[in-house]
Amino acid sequence: MNCAPLLCNFWRAASLLLFVFLNLISLQVRAQENANIAGLPREWLESAAKAERLLQLPATQRNRIAADDWEELRLDLTVQRELARKQAAQGSLRGRIIAAQLASMPDRPTSKSGQPWVSARRARLEADLAAQDAPAANARDFQAQASVLIADLDEAQRQQRRRELFAHGYSVFSSATWSDARTAIGKVRQLPAISPPAAALHLAAAGLAGLLALAAAYVVRRRARRAIAARSLALQSPKARLGLAFLRDFVDIAAPGLALVVLYTAMRSAAAEIPVLSAVSGAIMTAGIAVIYGRWLGHSLFAPAFPAARLIMLPEHETHAAIRLMALLGGVLAADSFHERLVALPGHSAAADAIASSAIVVCGGVCTWLLARILKQGRGVDARPVVSAEGETRGMAIELLGPVANVMMAVAIITPLASLVGFVNFASNVLTAMLWSLALAATALFLYRSLTEGAALLFIDGRRAQSRYMQLLPLLFGFLLAILTLPLIAVACGVNPEMLVDGLLALKNGVAVGEIRVSFGSVMTFGLMFLLGYALTRWLQRILHYTVLDRLRVDAGARAAILTGVGYIGLTLSALVAITAAGLNLSSLAFIAGALSVGIGFGLQSVVANFVSGIILLIERPIKEGDWIEVAGYSGHVRKVAFRSTHIETFDRHEVIIPNTELVSGSVTNLTYGGSEGRIVLPVSVAYGSDLEAARTLLLEVAAAHAQVLSDPPPRVVLEKLGDSAVDFNLMCFVENVNQRLTVRSDLNFAIVRALADAGITIPFPQREVWLRDQPDRPNDRFQRRPL
Repeated sequence: MNCAPLLCNFWRAASLLLFVFLNLISLQVRAQENANIAGLPREWLESAAKAERLLQLPATQRNRIAADDWEELRLDLTVQRELARKQAAQGSLRGRIIAAQLASMPDRPTSKSGQPWVSARRARLEADLAAQDAPAANARDFQAQASVLIADLDEAQRQQRRRELFAHGYSVFSSATWSDARTAIGKVRQLPAISPPAAALHLAAAGLAGLLALAAAYVVRRRARRAIAARSLALQSPKARLGLAFLRDFVDIAAPGLALVVLYTAMRSAAAEIPVLSAVSGAIMTAGIAVIYGRWLGHSLFAPAFPAARLIMLPEHETHAAIRLMALLGGVLAADSFHERLVALPGHSAAADAIASSAIVVCGGVCTWLLARILKQGRGVDARPVVSAEGETRGMAIELLGPVANVMMAVAIITPLASLVGFVNFASNVLTAMLWSLALAATALFLYRSLTEGAALLFIDGRRAQSRYMQLLPLLFGFLLAILTLPLIAVACGVNPEMLVDGLLALKNGVAVGEIRVSFGSVMTFGLMFLLGYALTRWLQRILHYTVLDRLRVDAGARAAILTGVGYIGLTLSALVAITAAGLNLSSLAFIAGALSVGIGFGLQSVVANFVSGIILLIERPIKEGDWIEVAGYSGHVRKVAFRSTHIETFDRHEVIIPNTELVSGSVTNLTYGGSEGRIVLPVSVAYGSDLEAARTLLLEVAAAHAQVLSDPPPRVVLEKLGDSAVDFNLMCFVENVNQRLTVRSDLNFAIVRALADAGITIPFPQREVWLRDQPDRPNDRFQRRPL
């Protein structure tokens, strides 16, 4: 798969995909037109008969058929199979009416005493339905026939490509190769030169116009780059620099591209006098595109105009060398393209072609080896570095330069050796497929980096947090680029473009999973409808939160329960509506429900129990958001009551996730269940001999003086017990907000110590007397006295 055929495959794949997209509606119209035809269209039968005749030929005759004829026949069968599928699925209008009438009629009577007209009516309708279903049955038969023929055609094409790929031809080490090449070159020299003066004049004018255009493009590009670089240094705005960066890329492509168009136009104008220029001009155009693309990709990867879009960081002295090698690889692909166009001309020599192809492959292998060695010295540049807890900067991208460079080195060694020993087709296909695949992947990555970084610079303000929807831009860009790039890479790796059409039709028509047919359209419909329902649910929740519940002054716990219930009901309804809109039959999901019931019975018991417990908590509301609870050894505030678990924030700012079953079936202390009021108890001890009534009065006064202590119920002082060294009191009072009880307890303790000290009342503390007794030394004592 060399450059020129590869570009043709790209173009054919794009054309086929565009054909399918544009003709889906027309296919349906044609299917409706053919729905009432009892027989199949004549062109369908002719295509099937032709495919059967060609496939039954002997292998030697079948190998002589051109690849274009195989591909054209396969495309016709693919389109006709799609028409047949639509006709079989749709049937006829009259048939659908008869089927509806049969469904509305009562069942056939089982006894002779039943109504006889029912049996007669049903028999007549069934006969009419069989007659109306004949075109659909024929279409189903043709669909099956076309599927078999397409599979056989694909197998025949694969075998032919495999033989061509591994065919052994001329080897440069063989003297016969050089002898045949010299003979062919001698015949070319004997050809007459361009004799008419007008033809020679046209050729000279075309060449001069091309040279002038290329020189002008070089001068314009160089001056434009210098002007853009100087302007970029003078600007301080990152957005302005981004615009200049894209302008530089445009100049790098547009200037040589316009020169190439001028050269192509001049050569086409001279093609009337020199017919060979008609083929050569297309080859030169393709070759020029390859060179321009290779040089632009080299600058984009190693030294882009937009620094944030750089993908590969190389040493300074290796950057320009890598760009030159990328341009040289583009030249290799250009030379391969030009050579393939020349091979298509009559009178070419297989030996000379093998020598030329081997030279191109060897040059490409050398450039690939040198570029791989440079890539091994570089590293991938991450878009968003991550700073770890230890302060180290870590990237998010996976380093792929090493493996890619190893693959390039392996190909650079294998392909030149294979071409030199005679496997020219294999070497050329492997080398060009690898180069085009890597080039397409690198282009997609560069565009992804440029788009994401550019969008972040233009639409995301760095001074505030990114919007949730703006964070989805990289995902959207990556998805679109993947859809565009993966088919091209598949074609570069040898996938037949017609297979891409089959894949697209498979996505459109769907894949049968049991009794359910899942297609790309149904999946997209399901996703869009579910997203729409999700958005409406969130919108309804916001309206309830800020418009209804705020005006009704509903407490935070009840508000959270209502909003959570509305959210889950909305998501459930959204899922049901999305399933219905996608065309999925809910009755066909019975086997899924059965499997889930078995899974619930064996492995999901705890999940279901937590789910049901969550519903109970949201309905009964024994705990609600903001409550202070104590459960399972944890104490903290309830932050979220979900269907499966409840989130509790402890006083250490730790988030504890408690399964709902423990809250429903276990013991839970809710300190704020009846309200925010709560009681605190402060133990206070005074020394024996103190005025106990005065101490009691002081404690009551201190409690009453605090702003958070409630007067109703009033504070109380209880003499708890007569201890060993003190009289123990308990000061009991209620605070307005139990969540502030630690602060109130601290304030009251400070005030009590200060008040007792002012009144001369002592707060005792335990005293101990320690007696030390010295014992005489014992003979067997292991411990000896030593001076301190």
